[in-house]
Amino acid sequence: MMHLTRVGRCADSVVPCLMSQVIAMFPWFVGGLAEKALLLASVSEWEQALDTAQRVLEMQPDNLDALKVMTQFDRKYTVVLAQVELCWWTVIHYLPRDRTSM
Repeated sequence: MMHLTRVGRCADSVVPCLMSQVIAMFPWFVGGLAEKALLLASVSEWEQALDTAQRVLEMQPDNLDALKVMTQFDRKYTVVLAQVELCWWTVIHYLPRDRTSM
């Protein structure tokens, strides 16, 4: 019961802390790192979100979640346009070739 009370008081930092522990245990799992970047962006921790998204893009250059975080932060039109174009081509690349089965 003591653990639940302690967690309840610091709920803001528990989820990122647990995610960091899981990422440390499974550094090869890019999905967890991408999810952490999205979580950090959702709570406006932009510096950490960008660092995490950059780590994801180093491991997987076409990760849509990391590209989304990078696009949300950057306000330069040409950079955002390039990132959106990369997102578009990534989606097109991963769509099934036979679209009649969809």
